[in-house]
Order: sequence, then C-alpha cells, then structure tokens
Amino acid sequence: MEALIVLDKNITLSNYDLKGKFVIGVEKGALLLLQHGITDFIALGDFDSVPPNQFLEIEKRAKKVIKLNSVKDDTDTFDAYKLSSSCSKITILGGIQGKRIEHFIANINLIKQDKRVELIDDNSHIYSLDSLDSTKYEFDNSKYKFVSFFAIDEAILSLIKFKYELTDYILKVDDSLCISNEIDSKYQKAYLEIKKGRVLVVQSKKD
Repeated sequence: MEALIVLDKNITLSNYDLKGKFVIGVEKGALLLLQHGITDFIALGDFDSVPPNQFLEIEKRAKKVIKLNSVKDDTDTFDAYKLSSSCSKITILGGIQGKRIEHFIANINLIKQDKRVELIDDNSHIYSLDSLDSTKYEFDNSKYKFVSFFAIDEAILSLIKFKYELTDYILKVDDSLCISNEIDSKYQKAYLEIKKGRVLVVQSKKD
C-alpha cells in the first residue's frame, strides 16, 4: 500500500488520487481533507495551529485522531512518516517551502534518508534516484519545465538530450551545477544516467 501524508500548503487536493492509499492528515491537512468530504483518514499532530472548534470537527469526522504532545524532538510530519513505515511508497503532499522553512528542510532530509519518500505540491515534485534501482531514467516536459539534480552522496552522472548536457560528470554534494536544466527543444524526452551514487531531483513548473 502507498501512503499519502497531506499537509495544507499549496495543494489542490482534487488533483490527486487518494483512492486505495493510507491517508494521514497532518495538522491543517486534516481540515483540508474534511473540506473535500474525505473522512477515511488518520488525523495526526499536536494541532497547535488548529482552532479548538475546528479540532472538534476533526475529532468528530476523521476515522482516527492521534494527538501528539507539542513538546517533542521531531516534527508532526516525521511522526506521520513513522506511522507509514510499512508502506511501499510515501508521498508528502504540500510539504514544500512555506513560512517555516526549517520544516521543508526536515522533509528534504526524509527523502535523503528513505528513497520511498517524495514531496509534491501544485508546482513541484522532489524525490531521489540512484544507480541501484536503475542506471537510466527518462524525463519528459508534459508536466514540469525545469529539472535540477543535487548529489545526496557523490554521484557520477550523464545528462542526455537536456539543454545542458554532461557526460560522466562527478557531482559532489556541494555542487549546484545541475540546477534548472530543461529538455532540449529538439527532443520530446531527455535522460539521466547514474553510474554511481544518489541524487535529489527537483522538477518544477514554469514560473
């Protein structure tokens, strides 16, 4: 089963398929689910950002509520991730940027720790790829215009049919050379080849 962890930032929930997923609504993400008539989910968080009357609505309508202590060593999203530990894929909807940038960084760390995790919102898709699952990955421009690659650990990669191509480039962890690339206009698809290592992939729509 796949897990879907719903937050409340920059998400048009009707654009995403929740059917058959293990759904967790974190904090105001639980309210977002209820606003779309969805009740078959677990609501999780310390709910310090949710007014008391709205929390009562969550308690009344959600399938289950897990209320966390507001004094803790990890984030609400990390607790939702732990609850999803048996799932084959873990998608976090809405965990990108926002005013609390430190939470976004923590979500990126989840991707680095576990390749099952991805972050998606209405503008971007962030995930990881490595040389163990495959050595060649395909990209098209049907949804996202820009794609960036950052090394999670030192990687050897080639970019083929991208606007800016590379061959057997050693991408170090602190190297930002592979930011904001795009598919060459002469082609419909482009390819990433990874000979070694693991990369963070950020795909974004046009501004």
